[in-house]
Amino acid sequence: MWDIVKSANQLTLKHTDIIQSLSFNREGNYLVTTCRDKKIRIWDPRMNKVAQEAPGHAGAKNSRAVFINNDRIATAGFGKMSDRQLGLWDVKSLTEPIGGFTMLDQSAGVIMVLLTLLHAHRCLAVL
Repeated sequence: MWDIVKSANQLTLKHTDIIQSLSFNREGNYLVTTCRDKKIRIWDPRMNKVAQEAPGHAGAKNSRAVFINNDRIATAGFGKMSDRQLGLWDVKSLTEPIGGFTMLDQSAGVIMVLLTLLHAHRCLAVL
């Protein structure tokens, strides 16, 4: 993490492989990452440690994660057979997605998950 005022590195979160995505929760006190090692991690950056870790999407292509609110995380990625998937995770118990992964299709393109406000309602956009 980079301090833009001091122009200095303040914190380095140690991963075993390349980080594919990261997203802070609304308060900024936790962040979720996906990594090429196929794991999803919730970090407490104040303590510089992993708060929770679980197996993520099992496919070889990139996965993405975004905090929806303080209780849920949405992920997009690929299964072992290259099927595009969505996952909804409970932050309190990051063992597996709620109801398992939802298969979308067999397309090759990477999926992006974005959270946006539309008429004062939270909407999850899947691109």
